[in-house]
Amino acid sequence: MYHQMENAFAHVEVDELGAQLHSLRRRKDGYEYLWQGDPAIWPGQAPILFPIVGSLAEERYWLGGQPYQMPRHGFARRKRFFCVDESNDRLVFSLTDDVETRAQYPFAFELRVTYLLTGQKLGVTHTVLNPAAEPLYFSLGAHPAFRCEIGDTLRFECREENLHTQRIGADGLRTGELFAVPGNGREIEITEELFLHDALILSGLRSRCVTLESRRKGRVVTVMLGGAPYLGLWAKPGAPFVCIEPWYGVADPCRPALDFTQKQGIQRLEGKGRFDFKIQIELHDFNRMGEERPCRASCAFRSMQVMTAARSSIFYAERRGCRHGSSNLSNGCRMESASMALQPARSISSARGTS
Repeated sequence: MYHQMENAFAHVEVDELGAQLHSLRRRKDGYEYLWQGDPAIWPGQAPILFPIVGSLAEERYWLGGQPYQMPRHGFARRKRFFCVDESNDRLVFSLTDDVETRAQYPFAFELRVTYLLTGQKLGVTHTVLNPAAEPLYFSLGAHPAFRCEIGDTLRFECREENLHTQRIGADGLRTGELFAVPGNGREIEITEELFLHDALILSGLRSRCVTLESRRKGRVVTVMLGGAPYLGLWAKPGAPFVCIEPWYGVADPCRPALDFTQKQGIQRLEGKGRFDFKIQIELHDFNRMGEERPCRASCAFRSMQVMTAARSSIFYAERRGCRHGSSNLSNGCRMESASMALQPARSISSARGTS
């Protein structure tokens, strides 16, 4: 079942199955920004990735000495959410644990997804609630696919990004190899060869947003990344879409962690805690090429913030004696517990993209 909302500029539809976007359409002429899915190419549109991102080694992880099976990207995208709030500009969906999820993932949780339409901007807030007293471990990611053409470009907010990607093997696991992404340090051209080796996995970005630009129409959409430590970019090679995927988590390496709590990129949410991760999709009315918005914050200053936070996280990890220290460099993420306003969770090795 689809739930709808609209304003003077856009019409939005969300599917109860997976609480994923189904349509993101401009009202004046019916232009559809979102990939509409094709079983012959890729049937997805904008799946929500929870409680893992990417693949597990042998589709299995260990927790407290017990093995659990889970498919790529987790189970949320295949579960039916309940719409708990609906208005002309707001939709809220909820998924809670059940017998089926606890067989794969032995945690109590609630995952809420809130869509808010304001003018030409669609905010999507992913909220994880931990109803238990014990810590909750999870990863979380967005996976929206936007229509595009070969020759279109992805432009980052900051002019000089260090664009290196982790290579993914045929088994969907990270190999540990890094290689440079073709481009000029700010723009990536979408070519038929760009995704031959699966997704690009970027980390350590200074940019807070990335814009899809059409070679014929100019700017199409801008996605605010919500402070996520990883950005996945993916499409089926040569297909007319590109996925812009902010992630709080990442696929396993070829030699995964011995326990789920030590998994790279994992988030730890204390008992009764709350984690919010918000992305924003701005729809452009096909402005002319070359028109730019100035960065709302200095990229150099942003880089300094990342480095300072990283050093603090290393110190925090060393003090705790953990393999995976914790940092929270977010501009769109908030983690709270009953006793702390902020509970850091992800590892500094994750933020640097190392295996």
